[in-house]
Amino acid sequence: MFWQPKFSPFLPGRQYLGYVWVGIVICSLIGNELVRFRISKNSIKKVYLCLGLLIGTMIACAALIPCFILSIAFFMGHEVFRGAYQTYTTTAPQKNIPNEKRATIDSFVSMAKTGAAGLGLVAGGILAKTIGIGHTWLIAGLLIIVLIPLVIIEKNKRK
Repeated sequence: MFWQPKFSPFLPGRQYLGYVWVGIVICSLIGNELVRFRISKNSIKKVYLCLGLLIGTMIACAALIPCFILSIAFFMGHEVFRGAYQTYTTTAPQKNIPNEKRATIDSFVSMAKTGAAGLGLVAGGILAKTIGIGHTWLIAGLLIIVLIPLVIIEKNKRK
């Protein structure tokens, strides 16, 4: 996510990036623990929508706010909700997919996530070099904010 070059200018030395990394890990762990609520089929879309909007909004705010403390606070908030999202996307299918179909769906989802992450990193890297890290974060946040509701609406149309 290019957080090192984004936050390095604000730190007294490169060794302090380790503290930022520890913050990222702790925030992700907090997000993992947030997914303690009951997962029902009726709430899955709502939770995906809320988490997506929170992740997108937090990263967009981190990109837009020039103040280091606020920017890193929004970035860490994004990490909390990203940690929750990762856990939720693993847990929700396990509780709602029949046993005989679960392995196939898990394999497909894993491949899709890996492929999307790879494409996202390449595209993000090209964008970051071309237009800058902050603008790339803003675009990513806006894409998340726009695409998650569209995917949910499209899925509702098919039913």
